[in-house]
Amino acid sequence: MLLEIQQIIYMIKYNLKRRLQSGIGRDYRPLLLLQLYGFN
Repeated sequence: MLLEIQQIIYMIKYNLKRRLQSGIGRDYRPLLLLQLYGFN
């Protein structure tokens, strides 16, 4: 259970970093939601 939470946090941080690098700010929320639901 802890591992899953850590993986989710890692993915969120990774996606935020990618979002900042690519400069696309408006599309990050749906992508994060899709990935969170993908883990559950």
